[in-house]
Amino acid sequence: SGDWLIVTRTYIVEGMKNERSVRRIERALFRVDNISYEINLEKNTVVIHFSNRVDDDKVIGAISRAGYRAMRL
Repeated sequence: SGDWLIVTRTYIVEGMKNERSVRRIERALFRVDNISYEINLEKNTVVIHFSNRVDDDKVIGAISRAGYRAMRL
C-alpha cells in the first residue's frame, strides 16, 4: 500500500532563548528532507514528524550546525 507511516519524536534543545534562536533552528531544519516540525520556545523542544526513515542523527546534526545542542526525549 502507499500509506506513509509518520513517526514523531521530541528533542530538547539547549540554548534556545528567543525568536532569533527559533529562526536559526527553523532554517537548519528546513534543509532536512522528509520532515515537518514544530518548535516550542517555552518548553525548549522541537517536535519532528518523520514521513520517511527516522534519522535522529540528521536532525541533531542540523540543530547542532545552527549552534544548539539537541537531545532526544
